[in-house]
Amino acid sequence: MTTTLDLRRVQARARELMPSLRRDLESLVRIPSISHPGHDPEQVRRSASETARILGEAGLETRLL
Repeated sequence: MTTTLDLRRVQARARELMPSLRRDLESLVRIPSISHPGHDPEQVRRSASETARILGEAGLETRLL
């Protein structure tokens, strides 16, 4: 069962992480979209690399294909 103390800890941690989470999301949305005709396929690789960096900083192992 979740207690008020647990919820407060989660909320405090979310507030603490918000600046870096926002920075990471902003870095991803700056990469040009591939949803339009004639897109640059290099941007797919750029997006994958940036996602791998973010996940790596969170402690996850990634591998680009």
